[in-house]
Amino acid sequence: MKRAALILLLFTCITNCKTIEPPLRNAPEPLASADPKPTSEKTANPKVDHSFVSEEFRDFVPEVISRDLLLDYNGFVLEFDTLTQHAKWVSYLLCKENLGHGEERSSNFRMEKRLGDHSPRDASYKNSGYDRGHLAPAADMSYSTESMYDSFYLTNASPQVPGFNRGIWKRLEEQVRKFASEKDTIYIATGPILKENLQKIANSRICIPEYYYKVILKKDTSNPQGIAFIMKNESASGDLANFAITIDSVEVMTGINFFPMLDAKQEAQAESKVDMNYWFRN
Repeated sequence: MKRAALILLLFTCITNCKTIEPPLRNAPEPLASADPKPTSEKTANPKVDHSFVSEEFRDFVPEVISRDLLLDYNGFVLEFDTLTQHAKWVSYLLCKENLGHGEERSSNFRMEKRLGDHSPRDASYKNSGYDRGHLAPAADMSYSTESMYDSFYLTNASPQVPGFNRGIWKRLEEQVRKFASEKDTIYIATGPILKENLQKIANSRICIPEYYYKVILKKDTSNPQGIAFIMKNESASGDLANFAITIDSVEVMTGINFFPMLDAKQEAQAESKVDMNYWFRN
């Protein structure tokens, strides 16, 4: 059933990128400023200037729109949106050798002083009914004290329904770590689907996303592979493979160019299709 719903979502998305209508659900609409382009319009790899991005992230970071709101941390980098008080995306590399380290989880969320009054505040979540859900998971950052510490900045958090954050979203995070264990090194971008007129946490400017995404890339000169997932911010169950879609489809919904540094051929190979056998059978 979920597979049929996703197929309908993708068909509607590609034929009308401004209105995405999963059956019987309120659908994510990209922010007007995002200017999403359907996959059929993709041409050669655009010239994207990432010279201002830290060298450790430069080769895989999504296209940056607001340089002043690019925030780099130990282990990950993100672009922040002050209107919704969310990261548009959080990007990082996950290596097999970094898995399984037991750096203690701090659970001490904190403001981002670089953003001043635009930073989310921990007090906003108190008694809100929402978890402070990680975008870059703390477990993925457990390989060092510094990266674990930085994963608890509120720029890396988002209001998630508890049953979602502790349920299927957690299962997806675990599956991504399994991908890294099997594929050795993968590149990940994750975040909310932001649109206009989202509800906000009471007495705050923090919007409550209806959907979240993860996109994953395995770089390979001859055979790059990509997969993506979109999930609604609600308790859910079922096979994770039923939520899998193409990276191109998430780009249409978000307006984000996730891997602009790939050449045109590699981008088409990795973003326009999903090899389920590669990701779930090996």
